[in-house]
Amino acid sequence: MKSLKKSQALDWSEVLICVEFTGIYTIDLMKAACKYDLRLWLETPLHVKRSLGIQRGKSDSVDAMRLAEYASRFYDKAQCNAPTILELQPLRELINLRERFVKSLKMIGAHPKELASIDKKAAKPLRDVSDPVIKSIREQIEVTNRKIDEFLRSKPEFFEMSQLIQSVPGIGPITAAVLILTTWNFQRLCDAKKLATYGCMAPFGYTSGTSIHSKSKTSKMGDKRLKTLLQLAVYNAIKSDKELREYYHKKVAEGKPKLLVANNIRNKLLKRVIAVVKRNSPYAIHSV
Repeated sequence: MKSLKKSQALDWSEVLICVEFTGIYTIDLMKAACKYDLRLWLETPLHVKRSLGIQRGKSDSVDAMRLAEYASRFYDKAQCNAPTILELQPLRELINLRERFVKSLKMIGAHPKELASIDKKAAKPLRDVSDPVIKSIREQIEVTNRKIDEFLRSKPEFFEMSQLIQSVPGIGPITAAVLILTTWNFQRLCDAKKLATYGCMAPFGYTSGTSIHSKSKTSKMGDKRLKTLLQLAVYNAIKSDKELREYYHKKVAEGKPKLLVANNIRNKLLKRVIAVVKRNSPYAIHSV
C-alpha cells in the first residue's frame, strides 16, 4: 500500500478502493487504509455476487474484474467505515466465540436430554459425561458475556449506544452488542425496515399474475443470529411492556398465529431502537 501511494501520481482523496469483506483477512487492509487515510469500501461477497446477475467461471482475476464492475456501477452507495469496523473487530470475535459456545451447548445437551425422556437409565452414562462439559461451556459463556461488557465499557461511544438501546423493553446487553456490531454503531442500516430485512424479519408478498397468491412471509436470506436474539427479546418485552403485552394477547385472541404476532413485535422493537438512536434519548417505558 505504501509503495503504491508513492509510485502513482494520484489524488487519493478521489480514489475509492472496493473489496469484499472477509472478516479477519481484511484486517491488515483496514489498518493500512486507516493509516494512509484511504477510502476503503467493504462490501459483502453475497451482495456483490447477486447484484451482477448470472456469472460463470471463477478466478482471482475474474473476481477482481467483477468487483471493479460492481464498484463502478454502485459507487454512489459506497460506505467507507473501515475505522469503525476495525474498532469493532474485537467485539465481532467475542460475539462469534459466544455463538460457537451456544451452538456447542445445544449440540452436546440435545441427545442426552432426548434419551432421558425415553430411557433415563440409558441416558445416565451420557449425562455423567456431558453434564460437566455443559457446565463448563455455560461458565465460558458467562466469561464471554463479561468480556463483551468490558469491551463496550472501554469504548465510550459504544457503551453509550448500548445503554441507549437497552432502554427499549426486551433489549438486553447481548442483543444490544449484536445490534451495534451489525449496524457498525448505526452508521449503516439506521432504518427499521432495512434492518428488519437484513435480519430476516420483514415480510414480503409472493404474488404473480393469477396463479401465485401466497401469504406474505419473511425471507430466509439474512442475519439469523439477530433474528434469534430478537425473538428472545420479544418474550422479555411482553413481560415488561404493557402495550406489547396487550397487543400480543389481542392478536392471538383474534386468531393470528403466535409466530406472526411475535415477528410483528420484533419489528416494533426495531422501530423503537431506531427511534431512540435517532432521537438520542432513552425510551420511555409504559407502565406495567
